[in-house]
Amino acid sequence: MNICYLIDVSPERFRGGGQAHLLNLIKQMQFSRGAGSGFAGQILTGKSPNFIFRLLWMVYVIPQAIFYHFFRQKFDLIHAHSIPAMVSGKILSLILGIPVVVTVHGYNEKHWMEKLVLTKIKYDAQITVARNFLQIPNVNKHVVYIPNGVDLGKYKKVQKSTKKYKKGRVVLFVGRKNDPVKGFSILLQALELVKKEIPEVKLLVAGGDLPQETVLQMYWEANLFVLPSLSEGFPLTLLEAWASKLPVLVTRVGELPYLVKDEINGYLVDPGSARQLALAVIEALRNKNLAKLGESGYNQAKEHTWKKTAGETIRVYQKICLKY
Repeated sequence: MNICYLIDVSPERFRGGGQAHLLNLIKQMQFSRGAGSGFAGQILTGKSPNFIFRLLWMVYVIPQAIFYHFFRQKFDLIHAHSIPAMVSGKILSLILGIPVVVTVHGYNEKHWMEKLVLTKIKYDAQITVARNFLQIPNVNKHVVYIPNGVDLGKYKKVQKSTKKYKKGRVVLFVGRKNDPVKGFSILLQALELVKKEIPEVKLLVAGGDLPQETVLQMYWEANLFVLPSLSEGFPLTLLEAWASKLPVLVTRVGELPYLVKDEINGYLVDPGSARQLALAVIEALRNKNLAKLGESGYNQAKEHTWKKTAGETIRVYQKICLKY
């Protein structure tokens, strides 16, 4: 089976959840020569996260994929991983007469384009990484929940060489600071309130431009991971924090309420409230048993592997292709 993978921004140019998901999926499905897996794949991707370039890529990739299909190796299926890629994938599906599968990495119902592309256009199958999308009114009836995974071994390697900060007052934020949806400004407001109770609190920020090895070390160095997002799908950063046995404090958005159990394997707060977030941070940092929440999260993370994700994705491919 030869699969055309579409994503509008290259993983080398943009470190996002969709890019990380795609790279790990391909790795597990062994899309390398001589792997003997019965699968082959071609990734067609854009070069820039700039909005205009992403729109241009959405048009440019169509003749590119058609050329590859007819003059190199015919595709059996298209798998799209972003909004622009889904539009291109649907058009290519109609032109080439092959099925198209899309993976929904997050859904913001307030964004008209997301709502249109994700719920008003029919695909042969939709995969969602977050269960809340299953409740959204949708013209697609074949919607499958397949969660993200994590490579635990990668995090164990840095555990021995990294130590927690002694005072136990370090909060970690991982994500794009300039994206309002990530809630970084709310976190800053919350920490100003926290400092009135815990003056020594410290914030570590891991943006998208840091080397992966540095980010891994920061997970082990911190005492509490905070994800103040206003909207999410299934953030990989949650599993990364748990893989590092780091306690988490997250908002009730996307897949997070299904995974995080308040004061059992983390803390849950409502999105958009700096005051509620501050109170939860104070409670967490003063919790003498905080490390136990990190251990519980680690046990939860062990249930999510990329191998499992790839296996369930393959079953979707096979079921769809049997209909053609």
